[in-house]
Amino acid sequence: MNSPAVCLLWLTCITVAYSGAAPFTVTLASFGATGDGARDDSAGIREALARLPAGAILDGEDKRYRVTGTFEIRHDLTLRNAAFLQQSTPKDSEGPCSVRTLLIRGEPTRPIRIALERVKVDRGDNPHQGCPWDAAGIWIDHVVDSRLSSVEITGNGRGAAWGADAGNVEIRNLWIHDMTWAPCLTQVEGLPWEQIHLAWNSYQVVPMDNCTVATRTRVRIQEPLTGLFVVRSRNVHIIDPIIERLYAQFDDGRRLPWQTDGIGIGSGPVDFIGQPVTSDIMIQRASISRVWEGIDIAGEPVTSVSIEAASIDELHAFGIKVANGAADVRIRQARVANSGLAGFVVSGKNTRTSPHPATHQVDIQDSQSVNTGSNGYWKGQISCDARECERSYRGADHPIAGP
Repeated sequence: MNSPAVCLLWLTCITVAYSGAAPFTVTLASFGATGDGARDDSAGIREALARLPAGAILDGEDKRYRVTGTFEIRHDLTLRNAAFLQQSTPKDSEGPCSVRTLLIRGEPTRPIRIALERVKVDRGDNPHQGCPWDAAGIWIDHVVDSRLSSVEITGNGRGAAWGADAGNVEIRNLWIHDMTWAPCLTQVEGLPWEQIHLAWNSYQVVPMDNCTVATRTRVRIQEPLTGLFVVRSRNVHIIDPIIERLYAQFDDGRRLPWQTDGIGIGSGPVDFIGQPVTSDIMIQRASISRVWEGIDIAGEPVTSVSIEAASIDELHAFGIKVANGAADVRIRQARVANSGLAGFVVSGKNTRTSPHPATHQVDIQDSQSVNTGSNGYWKGQISCDARECERSYRGADHPIAGP
């Protein structure tokens, strides 16, 4: 339920005027970036981002730019027609923890406006690099009136896309695909293959802030890779996203969609006395496949989330999960096929001490769950469609299903 690769935004096309004139347009080549995919263009790109005026348009001319490290965007900008290829450390070594290829960040009192159009980020080929809460292909926070259109994220490592403290954002035609994470080289993650049917929640959760600390026991690292994660944000529209083939690579050769979520919706904004503010998160026509959980709505609290016409297939665990303090969740015309544990899950809060009420006001209509339990990994666990779960667990004191 937590981790990153791409993030959020909405704006009718950040055409912010520069000095009262038309938007100022410049190419990356103007700052010495070659875009040949071979030479390191980091210096030219950083110079462009530092020198351009607010409201400018930066055009990559459909070229491929090899880069190293994080690139910060701190003012209004349109970035378009560019592919960024992140150079990574060797596969047999731990990579840096907090590389965010594009770090787009305003201030709490001065949010910025951003447009990304036809932008690609390739995070490199080392699955050991990155930390779930500190690494991302695109990381966005404190933005308003912004838009992402035809953005692509791929490559390996922990973390993927992230959006926090954003308002009025549209994400259209997002494609996150073919990403793999691996446990710390000094840790052992997950369950032994012969025990994979056991409840993974019985294993200790270990943060990945420091991969140099060895552990002798098997651990569970919670969702080190999430395609798109949205938290503390309002009025975010995610339209026609495709998220597919997010995997974990284990040292015994297994490669599974383990602890990789498609879309995660975290806690929504709260007011000055800590009460939830309507989030207004809308997900339309999402296509998600070969991940751990398709859509995980688990904010504490999060309110007003709409999922329409989602197609979710080949899940290791769940299709759509609504948990913790989520409220006013509407699911329409969703189809979940070939989920390992359950198609739709509605569960209570993780902690009894939470000040917010448990999950409530969940409305699922015209939706299907087909062929649950298909992967056979969850023998002995509950595996059912929503209607069967409702019959079996009506009146029970515990959640319908799920860890």
